[in-house]
Amino acid sequence: MAELLAWAGTRVLHWRIALLWLLVLAATFAAGPLDAAGWTLAITAALIVQFRLWDDLEDLPHDRVHAPQRVLVQCTRLWPFRLVFAASVGAVAVAFALLQGWPRVVAYLVLLAAMATLYRTTGDIGARRTLRTQLVLLKYAAFVLLLADDPVAPRALAAALALHATLAVHEWNDQRTAPPP
Repeated sequence: MAELLAWAGTRVLHWRIALLWLLVLAATFAAGPLDAAGWTLAITAALIVQFRLWDDLEDLPHDRVHAPQRVLVQCTRLWPFRLVFAASVGAVAVAFALLQGWPRVVAYLVLLAAMATLYRTTGDIGARRTLRTQLVLLKYAAFVLLLADDPVAPRALAAALALHATLAVHEWNDQRTAPPP
């Protein structure tokens, strides 16, 4: 439990994650009117934390070399993290089923399958790492569409695209100016 709390303290409870949450929320509200704003606040936070954990689990080989100070890299037991991730998938799926219906659950499961495929087919070497990073950012646009009342409306698509473009440019600039590992 201490390792989970340490991970959350360093990887989730951070001003950059709060800013990301606000950006995803802004894009979601820009996508169109929402039936349940409170639900949107909570599920957006849950999705960000869930996918942050999954990203960190998938990035372990890279982080062992380039970020050995990270909590997850130093953990001897990863099963609690995997259990939390699996439980979060179930909880989010149930929330979507109860609040937005089964078509949204299916869309969420498609997102999970797409991300799993992305993680398994993109490597960690050179330009493929940059491509992987940019593709992984698409999940945030998908969050907007999952949360939008009408995900195929032009307004929702524009909001999702604007969010992705913003995050992609930020990530590209961040990578460009970062010191070499």
